[in-house]
Amino acid sequence: GTGYTLLNGSVGIGDTTQDSKLDVEGGDLRITSVDPTLIFDETDTGIPWQYKITGDQWILQRSGLDRMVVNNAGTLIMKGDLVNNEDATVRMGATATGSSLVLQSGNTDQMTILSGGNVGIGTTSPGARLDVIGAANFGAGTTRTLIIPSISALTGANNSIAGSGAGAALTS
Repeated sequence: GTGYTLLNGSVGIGDTTQDSKLDVEGGDLRITSVDPTLIFDETDTGIPWQYKITGDQWILQRSGLDRMVVNNAGTLIMKGDLVNNEDATVRMGATATGSSLVLQSGNTDQMTILSGGNVGIGTTSPGARLDVIGAANFGAGTTRTLIIPSISALTGANNSIAGSGAGAALTS
């Protein structure tokens, strides 16, 4: 149909047999405002969810607090925890050729995983499966274990292995 109909307290736009309080068929729903907002009030909790556009950001809010923000550059900002309660796998990453996954803290790159699988901590261009810039501890408590398959792989300047304390040993 065309136009609108009012049937049993429901409004249909472009539809004469609406199944909801507001049924729009065959077109878009447009909200025009300086800061357009769509609010979903849950009658059982009384806590609204809001979808709003403010400036260059699309914002999802709960109880008036930003929970997720997407800006016009495509940056996704999540406020809260990323939790998967459905299965045992959480996947995150980029599928483009040559892409990498970078984890930040304090707006600084802390860990990088390259598309080839190399992982860098303290470096954004790891040259090995695990490339750590700075000190690293392996093990728990006072026990530290590092297994190196081939000591002869350590060549060149600035390479060393050192141990101290009871039980410190280096064998090849």
